[in-house]
Formats: sequence, C-alpha cells, structure tokens
Amino acid sequence: MSGNGIFKTFATLDRRVIYLLIWLLVLGPVLRPMGLPISVTQDTITFYGYLQDLDENDVVWAAWETGFSAWNELKAGIISTYREVVKSGAKMVVAFGTTEDIAVFKLVFGDPDEGTRGILSDDLEQYDYKYGEDYVVLGYVLVNEASTSALARDLHSVVTNDWKGVSLAGTFYDDLTDAGSFTLIIDFSPGMQTTAMIRHWVMDYGTPMIEGAIGVNIPSLYPYIDTGHLKAMLQSTRGCAELEYLTGVPGPGLTSMDAFTLIHYLIVLFIIMGNIGYFGWEKNSQLKTRTAVG
Repeated sequence: MSGNGIFKTFATLDRRVIYLLIWLLVLGPVLRPMGLPISVTQDTITFYGYLQDLDENDVVWAAWETGFSAWNELKAGIISTYREVVKSGAKMVVAFGTTEDIAVFKLVFGDPDEGTRGILSDDLEQYDYKYGEDYVVLGYVLVNEASTSALARDLHSVVTNDWKGVSLAGTFYDDLTDAGSFTLIIDFSPGMQTTAMIRHWVMDYGTPMIEGAIGVNIPSLYPYIDTGHLKAMLQSTRGCAELEYLTGVPGPGLTSMDAFTLIHYLIVLFIIMGNIGYFGWEKNSQLKTRTAVG
C-alpha cells in the first residue's frame, strides 16, 4: 500500500469499524477482566482509611438508599465497603431509604431465612459475622426528613422491631440511644436522605459520615466535603473502582474501568490516525484541487 493509500485509509475509516472495536473492547474485559492499575484520588484514600480504622468496638449506621436505579453505578463500592466492615468486626445497623433496598440488600448479604446467598455470604461465614450479634436490619425507616430526624434523637422511639417484625430486644441495639451512639455513618445514595442525615446526624451529634455518591450528585455534595460535614466521598463508578483497587479484591468496578481505559486509548489512537489522514491525504487533496482550478 502506498503512503497516500495509508493516509486515505486513516482519513476515511468506516465508522462501523470504530463501533465494532468499541464493542469488542467493552465485551472483552467483561468476559475476561484484566485488572489494569488505576490512579486513586485522595477522597477514596480517606474513605478507605475510615473503614480501616473500624474494629469490634465500633458501631456503624449503614444507610442503604440506592435502590436499583443507582445499584449498577455504586455496587462496586457497596460490596467493597461492607466487606471491609465485616472483616473489621464492627457492629452494624442497616437502614433502608427506598423499598427496593430490601432486594438490593439481599443481593449483597443474602437471606438465611429464605435460603438465599448473597455476594458477601462467604465473607460473613469466614469472619463469623452473624445477624443479631453483629448486625441488625431495621428495614425501610429513612422515609423522609422527619423520620431521619426522629431516629437521630431517639432510635427506640421509632424502631423496636427489625425488618421482619422480630423484636430487637436482647441485641446490641439495646445499647444504642441516638445518632451519637454510632462511630461512623456510611451512606450510599442517589441523594434521598443524605442531606437530612448531614443536618440531623452530623451537625447535631458530630458523628463522622462518609458517602458513596452517583455522578450527578457529586457537585451538590462536594461542598460538605469542604466544610468537613462529609469526611470522604466515593465519586460514582470511578471512586468505587478505586476502592476495589485499594482493598485488593477486583470486582465490577475495576472491570468497568478496564473497558473505560481501553476505549480511551482507542479514542486517542483514532485522533492521531484522523490527524495523520487529514494532513497526509485530505488536506493534500484539497490543495491539489485548488492548484488545478487556478
């Protein structure tokens, strides 16, 4: 092939070839994850640090507000975060912000009563993390700002039974009174009750809070990082993948980043090829046409 032929190929590359290559680069990492290294932001490092500081003397308020609308965006961070909580041995009180979170929670933790296993079932067994002794589930209680505020002031005045109607008496929940009883708040949310918890749990009781945020909510929540009301934030799929990288357990986050990385390389390659094609053939053809007319 002549030099002009190469330039022409670069300048007139069929867009269907581009679509096919992109499809292959998305499908490839899904079928066979590569685990390409990624850079990690300070926000994610700080988030991970709070998880690493937990031990069996701590109690975590775990706000599940994702629903299925935000699950795909945040699932890598949710799985990695609660794997670290289970490993730490910290006690955990789980509260839902949407009715869908019941199903989302079961995807991750399973439900022994139904005989279903979740993504973290093996970790629960490995670290002997048991329901009632190490964690309890309150269910759908983060209904609105009023309920969030009432829970912050007096847990037992709002919830006395768990998500299945079983009394919480006799569990570690007896020792908890208000938002100040918790060592850390972990919230994964598309923005349902996040600001309500900041106002009534963080501002009133000073309980540290870390956040997993979907992309569109990052700009509105980031001022709370600047003020210190949020201690750290996982920023959408990228931040969740960074947490996977720090924990050393690759999952859906790093798999998606493999595809992003490869496609970005491909785009850079196409930009280079397009410029070479333009200056080597298309622009040269235009000059020849003008010369011939002149």
